[in-house]
Amino acid sequence: MKSPLANFLEILKVLTKHEVDFIVVGGVCGVFHGAPITTFDLDILRATDEANAPKLLGALDELEGRSRLHQKVVKPNHGHLKARGHLLLNTRFGHLDILATIGKGHDYDDLIQQAKTGSLQSISFRLLDLETLIKTKEEVGRPKDLAVLPVLRATLREKG
Repeated sequence: MKSPLANFLEILKVLTKHEVDFIVVGGVCGVFHGAPITTFDLDILRATDEANAPKLLGALDELEGRSRLHQKVVKPNHGHLKARGHLLLNTRFGHLDILATIGKGHDYDDLIQQAKTGSLQSISFRLLDLETLIKTKEEVGRPKDLAVLPVLRATLREKG
C-alpha cells in the first residue's frame, strides 16, 4: 500500500502535467515545511480565472475526481468552478480539496506572492509559505486548525 504522501505526489503529478495554476495549502503544505503532522487530504488553492478552468477539469478527469459530499456520483464541471466554492473530491489517489479561498477570503491572486516553489521527485509546484499558512489557519479558527497551530509555530521557530 502506498503512503498518503506518495498518493498526494501522484495527484500533484497530474495537476502539474495539466499545467494547473494552484498553491498547495493545508496539512500537506505543513508537512512539506517539515511539520510532523498527519493529514488525510491534499488541499490546493486554485486560480479562479477562466484559463485555469479547462486545465483543472482535464486533470480532474484523469484523476477520476468525484464529489465526496453527494450520495450520487457527481463529476465536477465548469459550473462548479464558476461558483468559486470548495470542491471536496475523492480521486483514484485519495482525497483532494480544491479551494477557491482560504482564511478570511484570500484567493490565489492574493497569496501567490507568499508562495514558494516546492519540488519532489522531479515535479515542481507552488507551496504557501509557513508564516501565511499559520495566519490563514488562525483566521479560520476551526478546532482542527487550532489543534495544529502549536506544531506549525514550533516548526517555524525551528526553521528560524
